[in-house]
Amino acid sequence: MIFNNLGSTGIQVSRICLGMMSYGSNRFQSWVLAPAEGVRFVRMALESGINFFDTADFYSQGQSEETLGRAVAQLTKRENVVLATKVGMPVGPGPNDRGLSRKHIFAAVDASLRRLKTDYIDLYQPHVLDATVPREETLRALDDLVRSGKVLYIGCSNYSAVEVVEAAWTARSLHTHAYITTQARYNLIDQDARAELLPACARHGMSLLPYYPLAAGLLTGKYRPGEAPAEGTRLSKPNPFYDGILS
Repeated sequence: MIFNNLGSTGIQVSRICLGMMSYGSNRFQSWVLAPAEGVRFVRMALESGINFFDTADFYSQGQSEETLGRAVAQLTKRENVVLATKVGMPVGPGPNDRGLSRKHIFAAVDASLRRLKTDYIDLYQPHVLDATVPREETLRALDDLVRSGKVLYIGCSNYSAVEVVEAAWTARSLHTHAYITTQARYNLIDQDARAELLPACARHGMSLLPYYPLAAGLLTGKYRPGEAPAEGTRLSKPNPFYDGILS
């Protein structure tokens, strides 16, 4: 396994990260792995040399985090893995059960720590931009989590190049910790990140964490043009990114 620095930090992560959006409970989606299967796949990842795992509090209503926490507790030592999770998507019915306010971030991180069975998160990331909250409030809240030891590093997800640069400059002006990573859709079909996002990451010492690296399975060869996706596969349901490609 090849290991790389995460952003401009000294932390070493496997070049392949196991993304855990499809882990938790198949009562949410037919393509989501049940907990026991999820633990088995984490075992396979560890045996392959992967030390980097990414989830979110939103995935399967927290059950993805629970699966990852259970797997790590059973299979390895906490210090052997780099755990990343995300905050910001709705996790309850209340108006403060979502977003990037200080109130929600502080509540969400404690809930994620409980589900992950750990006392710190290696990489904590806003899942999507929350335009209703000043970026200063979000960055100060995340900075306090780093200073408290609950979080080691912070990143972001689904930010445009402009938003990445604005966040970097805001962190610099506030003297807070800055994002070291950003997640974006990037694969042989989706190349938009090459134009602006990748240069922005390079300029600010950030790593790009690509999601959908196989375009939701399109690049695996299991789908055929003109044929309906098999029942139970991810593309058997509407997908905003790849609908129409197979027709």
